[in-house]
Amino acid sequence: MIATQSHIRGVLLAFLAYAVYAFSDASVKILHGAVPAYQAAFIGAVLGIVALPFIKGRGDRWSDMVATSNRWLWLLRFVCAAIGSIASIIAFTKLPMAEAFSCFSCCPASSPFCR
Repeated sequence: MIATQSHIRGVLLAFLAYAVYAFSDASVKILHGAVPAYQAAFIGAVLGIVALPFIKGRGDRWSDMVATSNRWLWLLRFVCAAIGSIASIIAFTKLPMAEAFSCFSCCPASSPFCR
């Protein structure tokens, strides 16, 4: 494959990822809190599994996705991701879209605390 084609594929993949991200945020806003935040986060995680075949490398095994060398760090990441997902859904539900985007873009480390 020519390097230019690889760059074009990368740019198209980036646009697709941004479109999916924007669709996700807009769909949370459209729900207006009709679905609990934890349920919306769970549905988003389940739908994220659809991307796994595209992420997996040719030499990777499916069991490599859950293999870890440090179980405590893996569990810490799981807890932080769950809290961050639920907090972002609450922020997009309760705040105007511009304020929610600014909280997550400008201060990602403290985004659950931006109010």
